[in-house]
Amino acid sequence: MASTLKQIAEIANVSRGTVDRVIHGRYGVDPKTRARVLAVMQELDYKPNAMAQALRGMQNAFRIGAIVPSEANPFYIDVNSGIDILNPVQTTAAGMDARMLKEQWGDKFTFWGGGINTQQTLPFGTPEECYNEAMERLEIFAPGGGFVFNTVHNIQGQTPMENMLAMFQAVKDYNAKIAK
Repeated sequence: MASTLKQIAEIANVSRGTVDRVIHGRYGVDPKTRARVLAVMQELDYKPNAMAQALRGMQNAFRIGAIVPSEANPFYIDVNSGIDILNPVQTTAAGMDARMLKEQWGDKFTFWGGGINTQQTLPFGTPEECYNEAMERLEIFAPGGGFVFNTVHNIQGQTPMENMLAMFQAVKDYNAKIAK
């Protein structure tokens, strides 16, 4: 498996930003630190990601790249591409199981959304179902950080106010629970 900037940073005891400055020959890195990072890169046989290098050389200010291990499932993003946030998190879509996402990718990027299903649960469920689903998603995604609670999509106009209040109450209760 290819080494990552995060691995290099951890072993060299520096930030990922420092590793990035060393890789790109930027100023602001102590010569001893630069030498230590370069030694770790050599030890790990670090090779820059060719796709990322190609994207970096493009002159278009509006670009995004994603590297996936298989075209069969585009949701498994290789985070080496520089993606920090996954949005939307639509847990009803194929390959978007909340627990699997957190277990496999939770230490690599932030999940934005996925707090509650706005196509079924929020507009058509009971307040209890809304509370339980929001709480379940908080308990899956929030531990260890990397979660911005948000709905999967826009809240639909016919959504009962009681359901939205139940969702907000779940967030409030979860925050109170972890604050103890």
